[in-house]
Amino acid sequence: MKPIKLTIEGVNSFIEPQTLDFEAVGRTNLFCISGKTGAGKTTIFDSIMLALYGKSGKGNLADVVNLSRTSARVEFEFAAKGERYTVERTIKTRKEKNSDGEALDKRTASCDCTLYKNGEVLKKGEEATEFIRDLIGLEAGEFKNVYLLEQGEYAEFLKKTPTKQTEAVGKIFDLMRFGDVYSAANEKMRDFEQRARGKQQTVLDLSHKYGLIDQPLYDEYVKDGVSVKTAADLRDELNDRLTAEHKELSALKAKTTTLTKDAEGMRAELETLEKARELYISVTEKQKQVQNLMLSLDEAKRKARIAVEQKEAFDKTRDTSAAAKLTALREKLDTLNTLSALDREYEAAVKDVAAKKTAEADKREKSERAAQTTKQKEQAKTNAQIEFINKLAEFVSYTDRLKEKSQRLIAAIDGVNAPTGKPAAVADAIHELNDELREYKSLSADLSAAEKKRGELAGCKAAVLQKIEKYEGELKEITARLEAAEKTEKETAAALAAAQLNSHAAAVRAELHDGDKCPVCGGVYGGCCDTGDTDVAERKSEHDGAVKVLEDISKQKTECEKHIDGAKTEYTHYDGAFAECEAKIAELKEQSAATRVDPEVYAALIELLTSAKKLGEEAAAKESEFSKFVPEVTRLNAELEAAANAVKEAESKAEDYKARLGDSCGKTAERVAAVKGEISALEQKEREFAEQSKKLENELNGANGAVSAVERSLEAARADCPVDMPPFDEEKYSNARDRAESVNKQINENEKTIAVKQTQLTSLESDHAAFASAVAEYATVGDTISIYKKIADMTKGKAMLNYVATEYIVEFTAIASEILGELSSGKYTMSYDKTNGFIVSDYLNGGKSRKTDTLSGGELFLASLSVAIAIARTVGNGNNAFFFLDEGFGTLDDELIDTVYGALESLSKDCLVGVITHANALIDRMPSCVEVLEATDTAGSKINC
Repeated sequence: MKPIKLTIEGVNSFIEPQTLDFEAVGRTNLFCISGKTGAGKTTIFDSIMLALYGKSGKGNLADVVNLSRTSARVEFEFAAKGERYTVERTIKTRKEKNSDGEALDKRTASCDCTLYKNGEVLKKGEEATEFIRDLIGLEAGEFKNVYLLEQGEYAEFLKKTPTKQTEAVGKIFDLMRFGDVYSAANEKMRDFEQRARGKQQTVLDLSHKYGLIDQPLYDEYVKDGVSVKTAADLRDELNDRLTAEHKELSALKAKTTTLTKDAEGMRAELETLEKARELYISVTEKQKQVQNLMLSLDEAKRKARIAVEQKEAFDKTRDTSAAAKLTALREKLDTLNTLSALDREYEAAVKDVAAKKTAEADKREKSERAAQTTKQKEQAKTNAQIEFINKLAEFVSYTDRLKEKSQRLIAAIDGVNAPTGKPAAVADAIHELNDELREYKSLSADLSAAEKKRGELAGCKAAVLQKIEKYEGELKEITARLEAAEKTEKETAAALAAAQLNSHAAAVRAELHDGDKCPVCGGVYGGCCDTGDTDVAERKSEHDGAVKVLEDISKQKTECEKHIDGAKTEYTHYDGAFAECEAKIAELKEQSAATRVDPEVYAALIELLTSAKKLGEEAAAKESEFSKFVPEVTRLNAELEAAANAVKEAESKAEDYKARLGDSCGKTAERVAAVKGEISALEQKEREFAEQSKKLENELNGANGAVSAVERSLEAARADCPVDMPPFDEEKYSNARDRAESVNKQINENEKTIAVKQTQLTSLESDHAAFASAVAEYATVGDTISIYKKIADMTKGKAMLNYVATEYIVEFTAIASEILGELSSGKYTMSYDKTNGFIVSDYLNGGKSRKTDTLSGGELFLASLSVAIAIARTVGNGNNAFFFLDEGFGTLDDELIDTVYGALESLSKDCLVGVITHANALIDRMPSCVEVLEATDTAGSKINC
């Protein structure tokens, strides 16, 4: 796989979203990641692991999320097998709570994952993680060993003993399962021994169950074990028992078959007797039914005669004059109903007279009140008009006292000439005066605002002057510090050059022996002592610090000069604005002096006009109100006259109704009720007679119907009843039934016995099969136990792990040797000895071999780098598309840095190589660099490409 782009948000010190574009920074396949310790360099690789596998080196996913966030997100785009994939993983946290619901410091996390292929959703959740693992072909631990080469760990690895090295390789290559072969073989051997004991126990339990061995012998076998031969003999005995049971069951089934045939003949004889018996019982029942029907017929005829007699006696009691009485009463009721309607109309006429008199009185009262109100409104209208005219006269009198008048004031006076002024003219005058007053106030407000702004601008000018003086003082102090820093930089540069020269001389002397020719002067070397400081790293660190201080102070000086220029520009701006404000103030004062408005006088005039306007509006309203009320009074008087006429008409109609009723006036309702009562009583008596007559008629019909029904039933029963029937032999029937029941009972008992024996035989057959299987498996399991015992003896301890791990070490050491030869330009190769561990051959020393713990720091670095790359290539099957190399290069000299860079450049020809380093010498050589800026109090770590 090859990385394309990584986005981190909320992970560890990366709070805000940060993106690393591998295609951009890895254009030449080689780049480095630099930054201060703790800035978050290694978090970049950890985030790739988190995106792909959903796992964190911290264990708890909640610890990955920055404490200021409740969630974190990583998005990783990569290429694999010719396709582009993007995996997005979000981690959400929440604080755990105690039993009281209070939040604890501990956080728990949940993780969501979505995998995209070419921009479309492919998988989600655990399915996405499994798909990625299968796509890459590595577990999380293997992925780290392949793609993150931590050189410090591999340097320690080279120094370990062979035993520790094989154990470490077992973890790197996931070989620890081979260390478990011995325990697995022992466990298998114990399993088979347990299985053999189980099979022995099965043989003994089944033998004891079927009585093949007694209790004492069973206890002896449980204690000492049963032999294979004895188990086979017991199996044969159980086989004989099974054969005997089969024979006994067959004999019982044959006997039951014979009984079944006998039972079938008895069943046929019994069925014939049962049919004859049923026929005899049926005829006897029919004869009894005929006798009962004859008795029922006599009873039905008796009841019919009684019903005829009762009906005839009741018909004689009927009143024949009832119909004539009802007719007379109904005619009388019709006459009374006519009078009752006329009586009700009279009552309604009386009520109508009373209502209309009440309405007349109400209309009279309203008419009188309206006349009084008319007088009041007319007086109010006159008073309001007088007040309006007086207020206008007051305004005109006030303005006459003004010596100087503006054109608008003169127009206002002419527009409201009392006593002919109108509210509309007053409103126009108010508008004119208000406009003139607002123009005056606007000029005054503009003048105040301009004077305020002039004061603010004067303050700004003073503040900027102070700022310029401050920055000029700072510039003077910075210039002095800059001169001192330049001097320090020159001194440390000279010290570094001297240390480098002394170090080179010391290196040359270290390679010379007494009598050798000096490569510098050409003379014969005779030994000498050290002549000066050779600590290049310390002098370089001092010089780098001095350069850094010089750069910082230079930046401060440039920044301070910028501040001074900015402040001067700011002062020029404020000075121009101050001059413009002065000119504006002079212009406003001139305009204000030209006006003749006195605000207090205008306010008094406007107040007078406003009061006059209100009075005029009130006078107009009262006049309108009076005009509208006059027609109302006229309408009320007309309504009063109409109400009086209506009363007269209602009284005349009521007298007419009273004359037509005569002495029945007010009494018709009582007489109608009395006649209705008499009619109701006669009708009720007629209904009761009809109901009783109908009831007797129904009883008579029912009695006649019952006689007919019984006669039909009797006729049918006589037709179905035989005259003669021979007696039935009940004793013969009872004997035949007893014999059949006895045979059936015997058959049922035999079938139950067969079922029991069949079940027992099935159980015996199952036990026999289990017995035979146990004996057979017991006979063969011993060989399997012997095989696993041999395996356990061969792999005792970690022999298997050591053997396999050693083979892996030999394989990747061959690859590491080639890499080391390239890195050292053929000076060194590497091999592995099972006893002594890693061996390096030094071709500058005649090919002499030595162990890796004798190597210098630089040599050990090259060797560990070679082993790390070889292991990664072996685990990744040589298909690695990128590496992250995490190593501190600060202890390497320039020459070794050049060598390491050459090795990395060579490695980058085949894959993308990212180097995590603090070494400036290596950073300066890199074609592309990613800087990780450490987090601050206000912001998280940032990726600066």
